[in-house]
Amino acid sequence: MTYLFCIAMALLPSWLLVRYFVRSDKFPEPIGTIWMVFQKGIGVAFWVLLCVLPASALFLDDWVLEGGVIIGSAVNAFLAAAIPEEFFKHQVLRKHVAPHKDFDEPMDGVVYGAVASLGFATIENVLYCSGGNLGMALGRAFTAVPAHAAFGAIMGYTFARRHFAGKSNGAFGPALWLPVVLHGVYDWMLFIVAGVAEEIGDAEATVAQEELMGQCLMVFIGVGIFMLWKVRRNVRVMRSEQEAM
Repeated sequence: MTYLFCIAMALLPSWLLVRYFVRSDKFPEPIGTIWMVFQKGIGVAFWVLLCVLPASALFLDDWVLEGGVIIGSAVNAFLAAAIPEEFFKHQVLRKHVAPHKDFDEPMDGVVYGAVASLGFATIENVLYCSGGNLGMALGRAFTAVPAHAAFGAIMGYTFARRHFAGKSNGAFGPALWLPVVLHGVYDWMLFIVAGVAEEIGDAEATVAQEELMGQCLMVFIGVGIFMLWKVRRNVRVMRSEQEAM
């Protein structure tokens, strides 16, 4: 029963967030196109693993071990997560959304960006929660999945603005880098907290460790609040433009 509940908790946040973004669009996108983009987002997991697993075996794991908590966490956050994940989500927008006939107004970028990101977040969440860890399922429902939705929506906003202004969205374009920075910093702070907590174990924490954990938690929360504000603002701006059409 616990296992089934964990799987349900892995799927429910993505469904609710896809529903939110689809309903935010005054001119909703076809369900078939939404599903296609969601599936492409799921496929991102394959490409990320294809890049990260060999890199981890060759050098990333050594860098993490040699770098200590702060540097090792940064390597994990940026090189093993933020950069490859956001790069391949960006490729979904470039290769599958931009040329599609249903991508016909700026608001669509926010919707499709979030949906592609939630496709990836869903398969990632199922893998993490398949062990039946209820605490992890609940924790990720309120952190990882909404964060991925925010990364995708922010990416899609910038991507659409450039696309409909006739500007290029190259493989390493501006739409990629803000999500990479936000994703990297978000994960970095979380990994430092987890790493310090593991180092402390049953021993008492030093003042420096407590301060580091507190500072990282504050940055983590701050990034989360910024992303929530940014997404809500972008949705409001796009919605107001639709209503003025």
